[in-house]
Amino acid sequence: MGKSYLWLRVLLVMFCIGNIVLGLMALLAGGLAVKAAALFYGANVALNPQINYIIRMLGAFVFTMGVLGGIAAYEPVKNKAVINVIILLLAIRVLQRLIFAKEIFETFGISSSRNLSNIIFFIAIALALFMLRPKSDNV
Repeated sequence: MGKSYLWLRVLLVMFCIGNIVLGLMALLAGGLAVKAAALFYGANVALNPQINYIIRMLGAFVFTMGVLGGIAAYEPVKNKAVINVIILLLAIRVLQRLIFAKEIFETFGISSSRNLSNIIFFIAIALALFMLRPKSDNV
């Protein structure tokens, strides 16, 4: 198979596990996902039945992205498109945090320094995935 892509696989497995766990928390217990959002992102979310439904719906997407990350980790060369989509997702998350920084602060109470920390984290993961991803099928 050529290169083993060890560090790429490590990042993708971490992405996989984190998203599957967060997705399951959101799907099965919206309140637990709210606590996780407070811990990892510094978000203050008031849970009500409408928000709980939206959290569960988003949990399905987060869980699915985790599964895709696991598939990409298993065979990175065959799943370059999945890796590129994960990079795109992280880039969109960065842009969303930059564009809506004021709203994020006003709605969720996430400070600008915490928001910046999250932005840097997403950029670091996206750049690492970009640099480590397979470049061609002949690798």
